[in-house]
Amino acid sequence: MRADCFFSQNPCPTSSFLPKSSTMESLTRKKKNMTDEEAQVLLSELLDRSYFKDGERVLAPGAVRELAKKFKMSDRNIQRRWAFALSSRKELGFYTCSSQKKSNSGRPILYNREDLQKAMEDIPAFERGNLRSLANRLGVSVKVVWKMKIEERVIHPLTNSIKPFLTNEHKLHRLAYAGRSY
Repeated sequence: MRADCFFSQNPCPTSSFLPKSSTMESLTRKKKNMTDEEAQVLLSELLDRSYFKDGERVLAPGAVRELAKKFKMSDRNIQRRWAFALSSRKELGFYTCSSQKKSNSGRPILYNREDLQKAMEDIPAFERGNLRSLANRLGVSVKVVWKMKIEERVIHPLTNSIKPFLTNEHKLHRLAYAGRSY
């Protein structure tokens, strides 16, 4: 790189080799998973860009690349969804292209949160002073109690500082001190 590129107002000649932001956006997908509605739109687009050859549906040349850019997906992902739609046609008799995410996906919750909350209310305050003692008393791991506190916002920190009551004698001493300072 030339030294005058750093000091001149003109852009450096090597900047023309950098990728444009529009091409970078087309390479990365903004959304994580496709919804069922988006999958149905993709399926209709695939069917519009297909034709029959020897009794089977075949995608037109360039359709995969075009739809990959339009939906911001990889070519392989479009081909995989097309193959799934064709196999569903053979098995079910109609084309389908769902989001392929099970409705009940993810790690199952092992403990009923409402039951833990009720059990937590029954524990005296001095026995639930920290997460470890609360988890020990509930019979669950510290991680479960931590998740209830941090992620689910079920447990809220409560701090009460003990303040002594002011007697009349203390009030007089405070007034005398305040009067002396002026």
